[in-house]
Amino acid sequence: ETIIAEIEFDIHMTVKRRSCAYAGEHAGWLDCAAKRLLKVEDNAVRVELFMKIVCRALKLLRAVDDSNGSLQSVLWEGSRCYEVWKQICQSSDKSCLKAILKKILPEDTEGLADGLFFPESALPMQSPVLRDLIDYVLTDLKFDGKYRREQIIVGCLGWLAQLKDENGFSELAKTTAIPTWQVWRKRFALYLNLGRYDDAIRLAYENNQNNPRYVNELKLQVFERNGDRGLLLKTALEMARGRLTTDVFKRL
Repeated sequence: ETIIAEIEFDIHMTVKRRSCAYAGEHAGWLDCAAKRLLKVEDNAVRVELFMKIVCRALKLLRAVDDSNGSLQSVLWEGSRCYEVWKQICQSSDKSCLKAILKKILPEDTEGLADGLFFPESALPMQSPVLRDLIDYVLTDLKFDGKYRREQIIVGCLGWLAQLKDENGFSELAKTTAIPTWQVWRKRFALYLNLGRYDDAIRLAYENNQNNPRYVNELKLQVFERNGDRGLLLKTALEMARGRLTTDVFKRL
């Protein structure tokens, strides 16, 4: 109860100080709330406060200057809020998950929280539940504008990649004229999940001919899946020929 009270106090202070505080200060409050929420065991409470945090962050993003991306980072894969969402995915039935998506996705007209709900990594939920969510989001929820609808389709392509459903992926990609660059990255994830590593590397080269650094980063993702030390050595040599920064060295 003490933790819950502290979370609600943090959110209250964020609202109270909205007109004068910097985006980074808001982000700090919300991130602190999500960190404490990770300790809450009651899933109903977790869901309620998670939605408060996400909705508050979305409202603040429309009201303050977030040029440095600090507020946006609260709603991204790898954030503490994302860890809370994974807990919810593990502990909730599909009706609860649908209620969350129904509340947030249509109101998030710019897709600012898509990093939470459509991450690159796999969400911890059973395949039948995820497939049902795909049908629900595509069929039952209404979104304003062609661009937002395309964002949602791209997100569902990521979910289909998690399901390793190549046929469903291809059929959904055909339903709208989504630019190729928005689709190929999800197809890359699909190939990784299917173990089609040569196809994944080919796709990376075809779509990033002028960006070898990004291709090499994707090849490292392939190595992390298949353990091909020959690929690792080749990629390391290519990266070393370029600008070998501290970050690249640590990555290798």
